[in-house]
Formats: sequence, structure tokens, C-alpha cells
Amino acid sequence: MIYEKGEVVSATKCDVKANLSLIGAVELVQDNICFYFGNMKIDQIIMKNHHNAIWMYTKNKLKFYHDLTWNDKFLLRCFISQITPVRLIVDTVFFNDNKDIALYSKVELCLFDLENHKLKRITPDIISPDYACHKSLMDYSYDKLLFDDSFTLVDEVKIRAGNIDYCIHTNNIEYLRFILNTFNVKMLAEERFKEVEIHYLAQSKENDTIQIYKSKCNDKHDFLIKHVAKDIIKCRIITEHKLRDKFE
Repeated sequence: MIYEKGEVVSATKCDVKANLSLIGAVELVQDNICFYFGNMKIDQIIMKNHHNAIWMYTKNKLKFYHDLTWNDKFLLRCFISQITPVRLIVDTVFFNDNKDIALYSKVELCLFDLENHKLKRITPDIISPDYACHKSLMDYSYDKLLFDDSFTLVDEVKIRAGNIDYCIHTNNIEYLRFILNTFNVKMLAEERFKEVEIHYLAQSKENDTIQIYKSKCNDKHDFLIKHVAKDIIKCRIITEHKLRDKFE
């Protein structure tokens, strides 16, 4: 099964240059995976009510090829490209008006058992073993993000109620917001995101205080988020100089 939907770059999804923002892109990826899973009868609410389990986002790697701008219409396509007994890979593709790939995302998800607090196998009653995966349109893999010790503490954040989602832990999007808040507007205006990879290692909850560490080398920005000395997020952002756009 392939899920497709026409989308538009709305005002709330724009960055400081009126292009589709990183946050907006990841929100669209996650929302449309939910719609896709809803069509397959395996979305979060169904899994929670019928299997006492939820899908956990463990990795997401995005590559940005062409900017999508304010009011641009584009086609979004989701499909499962890989299934293992405990993991799914869902590819999400954004096609611009020229039918070029503007953005590509690969999300890894695991099923988490809410009773036993461990990974749950993806059994045939959840996804049929006869399900035919679709071939990825972009052949790339996740990096291991093996970080060294050259990190500097750049921010400390207390998790508030507004950061919490229906799974009663910090929403995945919030970590990217915390990371982006360590940049300044000048940098966001002059640079564009070329590649973003984030690994979700553990959860945080309301009233937790997390520490954000950063290491930068040229256009590579590495981030490590910790809670009580435990790594909970690893993220690598690769940037490039942004060309002048039609709004300047």
C-alpha cells in the first residue's frame, strides 16, 4: 500500500525565509505516517487500544534537495520499504511541481509494549507477512553517530506540559525545537539544512530537566541531549549556504 496526499506549504510550516521549515517538514512526515497507518488500521490509537502498544520513532534521516516555498503545492508519498520482526522503515517523499524529489525522509519505528516496557514483535495480526514492501527511491542508510567527547553545553531545558504528547512523554518534534533554539536567526537565514539525522534513544517526561550539548565542525553540527547523564537524543545537522530566493 502506498499513501499519497497533495499538500501545500502553509504559513505555519515556513521558516524565516518563507521556505518549508525543518520543523514543518518533520511534522508533515509524522502526520502523514499517522494517516498512512490509519488507512492500514495500525495507527497509534488502534495499536494502543487493541494491542496495548505504541509505535516508537527511533530514527529519522531527512535529505533536502530542493526548497519548497510559501504556498507551493507538492505531492507527499509514504510507503513501507522494509519490515523486520521488530522494526519498520517508512519512506516519505515530497515531490515538487516539476515532479522532482524535494525532500526524502526515512523513519525507523519500533513497536513498544506498554505492559512489559520492551519491544514488541510485529506479528502477522498487525502486518501480514505477505505485505509487499516498496523499493526506496533513494538508497541511503543511517549513520551510527559515534560521537567523541568534544561537546559543549549550550542549553538546559525543563520539560513542561506543553511539550508532552498523548503517549505522556516529550513529543519527538520538541527535541528538534530545542536544538533549533541553539542557533540564531542570522544563521537560519543564511544557511539551509541539507541533511538531518536524529536518533531517539530514550524518553523524557514532564518536569525532567535536559541538557543540550553541541559540537560543530565546518557545516556539520552534532547535538547530544542528556537527562541525568543518560543520552536520550543524538542528532546531526549538515548545512550549506543558502542562495538568495524570490522573496529578497
